[in-house]
Amino acid sequence: MHGVLLDTSAVPPNTSWAMVVLGLLGLIYFKFVRPQKRKKDPLARPPAGAALAQQRSVERDMTALL
Repeated sequence: MHGVLLDTSAVPPNTSWAMVVLGLLGLIYFKFVRPQKRKKDPLARPPAGAALAQQRSVERDMTALL
């Protein structure tokens, strides 16, 4: 009974390769494709104009200081 699951002598070679390919495709899907499909948090990154607004704020502060 030991090693029954590892015995590949009864499995045709094409089936073994198909199982390996399916396993690799599944691994690629769960590692790379699936995380990209997740809905991203809109508050995780600042808005596009935030850097410009911050720069203007610093400029106003510097002008007021002078």
